[in-house]
Amino acid sequence: MTTTTARRATAVVLGALAGGLVRLLAQLVHGDVLVPVGDATQPVSLWQVLAAALVAGLVGWALLATGERWVPALAAHWVAVAALATAASLAGPLGMPGIAAADRLWLAVTHVAVAVVTVPLIARTRAPRATRRPVAAPAPGAAAR
Repeated sequence: MTTTTARRATAVVLGALAGGLVRLLAQLVHGDVLVPVGDATQPVSLWQVLAAALVAGLVGWALLATGERWVPALAAHWVAVAALATAASLAGPLGMPGIAAADRLWLAVTHVAVAVVTVPLIARTRAPRATRRPVAAPAPGAAAR
């Protein structure tokens, strides 16, 4: 395992743990965080938070790795893309009908906590521009235009 891989894996796990800690704090301070499921409500479990945070972190990692390898412009703007993804993730807790205000707050704080930990830690693993692989090298002997 390379240092970059280890650091990115650590970032994903720490982000999930941040979300899990917020969920545990919500349980202590507020009780169950409830979301509507059909005609009833269902509590959001710690395991659901951990799983969702891990998936989100892994998707972010994959997006950055893809950008570094094949789409350098994407890698250069990865933090902005991650911030937009975080904002989009808030549409669920803030826009879904049938969620109590306190539950909306805890869900939103959970989303933001995961992002605040994961995004900067993964962003620090980006390779410096000079060492990134070029998209395509010019053919040998090709004349410059």
